Amino acid sequence: MTLMLLIVLCVNDPAAQVAPAPGPIFTSQLALINLLQRTALLSMAQSGFDPEQYRLDAIRTGFDEIRKHYTQCDIAKTRERMAALESAQPTVTEEPVYQKLKRDLGVVGQKAGDLKGVHWLQGKTDLDVSPLTLLVFWESWCPHCQDAMPLIQKMFSQYHVKGLNVIGLTRITKPADMTSVIQFIAENEIEFSIGKDPGRISEHFQATSVPAAAFVKEGVIIWRGNPDWITEETVLAALAYQNP
Repeated sequence: MTLMLLIVLCVNDPAAQVAPAPGPIFTSQLALINLLQRTALLSMAQSGFDPEQYRLDAIRTGFDEIRKHYTQCDIAKTRERMAALESAQPTVTEEPVYQKLKRDLGVVGQKAGDLKGVHWLQGKTDLDVSPLTLLVFWESWCPHCQDAMPLIQKMFSQYHVKGLNVIGLTRITKPADMTSVIQFIAENEIEFSIGKDPGRISEHFQATSVPAAAFVKEGVIIWRGNPDWITEETVLAALAYQNP
């Protein structure tokens, strides 16, 4: 730590911030700083300090906090913590899971549009028939969707009376077909509305992979992410959410 402090003092020395004329003294200063930096890194390595592990731990801790706020539908706090993490750990923007969250957040606050062109396989509904709508993009062949849909059905059963509507949209991509989709609905006792997306709706919500989900309230997308992130706390927060 003494060596690191010495480096900081050297770098932050007001005299060092004034561009000196090239010469032996200036060269010596640079050599001294480089030597101190190398010595400090060697000292940290010998003490067991791992800079890469420190970076990963900091990113993991920051992302866990971001996820907590996003699960609570606290969009403002989520964006605030993301900005803070990017400032402290710029390399977090290279992480795929972080990039996906930023894409998901990119549609939050946008108009949800409508469901024109949907071919209904079960039920018929719209985005504004209930105070809150959970839109789920899924495919019957997707293992994660197969796990998520029964859980979403339980969520629908529990919160439908409190104002939650659920809509499942599938594009019926290969190897799925109409028969396998209908069979999945029956076997899993799915009660909420299911429709075939013409493609434009998933594109509008930037649901480029499945499963994907979004909460819509008063015609506005208030949350967008993976169904795995949706908890009871998320639903209650979304029901209570007030658009700006």
